[in-house]
Amino acid sequence: MMSDNKNALASYVTFRQLFKSNTNEIFSIITKFIEYIIVQRNWQSFRAEEIQKALKDEFEFDFPEAVIKTCLNKSELLTLSHQVYYSADTITNKKDTHIIKYFDEAKRLGEVVISRLNTFILEHEHTVDQNSVIKAFADFIINDDRKNNYSKYISAFILKNKDDDEVRRYIELLSEGCILYTGLNYNADISNSMIWSEPIVICLEQEILFYLAGYNGHVFKKLIEDLVKLINEMNKKAKKYVIKLAYFPDTKTDIQAFFYAAIKKLKNHSYPTVEQAAMNYILLGCNEEADIIEKQSDFFEMLSQYGITEIDISNVTNSELTEYNAIDINLGRELEQQQIPYRYIEHLNNISLLRRGSETTDLKKQNLYYLQKLERY
Repeated sequence: MMSDNKNALASYVTFRQLFKSNTNEIFSIITKFIEYIIVQRNWQSFRAEEIQKALKDEFEFDFPEAVIKTCLNKSELLTLSHQVYYSADTITNKKDTHIIKYFDEAKRLGEVVISRLNTFILEHEHTVDQNSVIKAFADFIINDDRKNNYSKYISAFILKNKDDDEVRRYIELLSEGCILYTGLNYNADISNSMIWSEPIVICLEQEILFYLAGYNGHVFKKLIEDLVKLINEMNKKAKKYVIKLAYFPDTKTDIQAFFYAAIKKLKNHSYPTVEQAAMNYILLGCNEEADIIEKQSDFFEMLSQYGITEIDISNVTNSELTEYNAIDINLGRELEQQQIPYRYIEHLNNISLLRRGSETTDLKKQNLYYLQKLERY
């Protein structure tokens, strides 16, 4: 968690100072750090992962991407389009001198305390590795690690200076800042705050499966990979395969038809438009029909490796289940008029049949859930 960079220590202290003097709303404090990054680097446009990396490089903060996005979406000075944030001209007036002030003060205070600690250690040792001392000091205060070579000297130094205002204040600020930071990281991660106990099957549409394969670009691939990673973490915490990913049989048929369409395009030398990202991806590097067939095989093998399987709906046509139909003819026509694809309507109805009509607003209590697509925004 902690590097040997003095900036890392100063960042925790700065975090605590901002919490104490400006606001006790954690996300507002992180937003101040984000705005500082944007102003300092004069960024007019950027992605959430770029902010995440910049916070790590500048302050040694390793916030989850979900936290970063929450802060970015709350800012009135940013607009979002196609996963890219654009900063308003007025953001240059938002330069927060408090961060600069507290950060510089924290570094100066840290340098004073670490310098005094080095001097203390040199009274007992011939040489001192300052970077190792900084890391040992951080581990001692933050991680309660007493196993490093300098821990006995750090402990003696703190006892000797227990009434020294500078040393006591620095240690208190550092400890409290780390507690705030660590608490945020744990609370921001849903997999750390809940153990999923109710079994659930999440049905994925063709678009989502293509996202996972990377057919529609890196951004959508990363979003679905994050979801799969979170599900794996929840299953691990539950100590059983409680959350499962699946797809309907006709989704598999549609996917196979999509690959067949790719074969036809290859044979006819009919090239897709730029907007047809998935088709372009499949055709890329293919010179003959066998190449596309191999890509199709690789695609379903990838689904298998992720544990994504075909769901059995052989019993949804059972006459005993007709009372659980969620969509009648009139509603079906209305949805079609709204240009909602028929397969989505049919799949939603299948889910109602498989649930036996059970409805709940609590996702954890649903035994079947539906994920059809991510909107491009």
